[in-house]
Amino acid sequence: LLAALGAAARGRMQAQLASARALAQRCGAAAIADLADLVAVLAATGAGDSAGALALADPLIRAGTAHAAELPGIAALARMCQLRALFLLGRYPALRAEVPGLLLAARAADDRAAQVACGSVAAWLHAVDGDLAAARAEVDACAAAWTEPPERGYSLQHLQLLVARVNVHLAAGEPREAWAQVEAEGPLFARSGIRQILPLQTQAADIAGRAAL
Repeated sequence: LLAALGAAARGRMQAQLASARALAQRCGAAAIADLADLVAVLAATGAGDSAGALALADPLIRAGTAHAAELPGIAALARMCQLRALFLLGRYPALRAEVPGLLLAARAADDRAAQVACGSVAAWLHAVDGDLAAARAEVDACAAAWTEPPERGYSLQHLQLLVARVNVHLAAGEPREAWAQVEAEGPLFARSGIRQILPLQTQAADIAGRAAL
C-alpha cells in the first residue's frame, strides 16, 4: 500500500508482490496469491488509477469468491474497488447493468458483505434517478443485512452504509441529516483499523467533504 509514495515505492511494492505470488504458488496457497493481488488493486485505487484497478479487480473477484472460506474479505474489498472505479470513470451504464444482478446473487447466497457493497451502490443509483423511496428502502435492506453495531468495531460495511445514507440524504435535500451521520461515525472510522487503507481514507474524506458542503 505504498501507492501514495510515488513510482519508486510502487516499483518496490510490485517486486515484493511478485515474490509473494511465487511463494504462494510453490506452497499451493491460492488464497495468499489472491491477497497479493488484492494489495495491487488497493494500491491502484489509492493511486487514482481507476482503469488499472478495474482491470485487476475483475479476475480477483472471481478468485476471491472461490477462496472465500480462507479469506472472506478479499472479494468484498475487490468488489468495492471495482464499483468505485466504474463510478469514477463515469461508466454509469455499466453500474446500472452490473449492480442489480450482483445484488440478487448476493441475497441468494446470503453474502452479507456483498449485499452491503452492492446495495449501497443500488441506493445511490435510485437516488440519482429521483426514486428516494427505493433508495431509502435499499439503505434499510443494507442495514438489515449488517446488524453489527459500529461501536463494536467499525468495518468496511459500516463505511459503505454511511456513504449510502449520506448520498440519500443529500439527494433528498437533507444536508443537516447528512452531516449528522458523518459527525456520528467519523470518530469511529478514525479509530478503526480500516482507516489505514488509503482508498477507504479517500472515500471517507470524500463523503465528509460533500456532506460539509
